[in-house]
Amino acid sequence: MYNIVDINLLPVKKRKRMSKENRQIITIGIILLLIVALFYGGLKYQLYTKNTHLEDVNNQIAALKSIEDTLNLRNQLGASVFSYESTIERLAISQ
Repeated sequence: MYNIVDINLLPVKKRKRMSKENRQIITIGIILLLIVALFYGGLKYQLYTKNTHLEDVNNQIAALKSIEDTLNLRNQLGASVFSYESTIERLAISQ
């Protein structure tokens, strides 16, 4: 008997389809963004590998300096021992 009438006061938004040109522009933008990100990642990787190589070389140089210091100390001790031996020989000869 009684029919209920539904009145919608809010307008219904219709979804607009994107045009082909807009989709192409967005696709090209995303592709360019990915290419830039790949280049950036590659450069960061190269920087990382160069830094690790330089750290390894610096560690090797530090190890060689330590060995050089040890050899210099050995040479100094050898020279002082030689001077003591020659001094003892001179004292023995003079007596």
